Amino acid sequence: MSEVPFSGPTQGRRRIAYKRAGNRASINSKAEEFTRPRRTVTAPKENLWDTLSNNEVSQLIDWLYEPKQGLNLTHHDNATHWDNFIGVTELIPPNKTDALAYLEDKRPAPARYARVVLFRGASEDPYVHEIKV
Repeated sequence: MSEVPFSGPTQGRRRIAYKRAGNRASINSKAEEFTRPRRTVTAPKENLWDTLSNNEVSQLIDWLYEPKQGLNLTHHDNATHWDNFIGVTELIPPNKTDALAYLEDKRPAPARYARVVLFRGASEDPYVHEIKV
């Protein structure tokens, strides 16, 4: 069982009041902030499509910066267009066949993979490189 906080479709959003002014609507400047109480949803399975956690992203980035990977990356704070740096890290959704087999209790959860976009500016011909990690 996995428990995740549930946030409804309006969680953390502003309620904006509109008033008609002829053919135009204007936003009420006294829009009030509201939030719903957070609920916990219990699910029988782990959410395969949940985004990478902060811990997963941190571990991934640390791994990419290791010299043994041979990526010659510059930290984003110091990077220019002439350096190699990490642009994007995101979850690659699992294969549908593997996900269905897991949800139907036929197989264990599929492995999680990330898509990483590297900007490779430290070469004669700069390019963008996407890798699966």
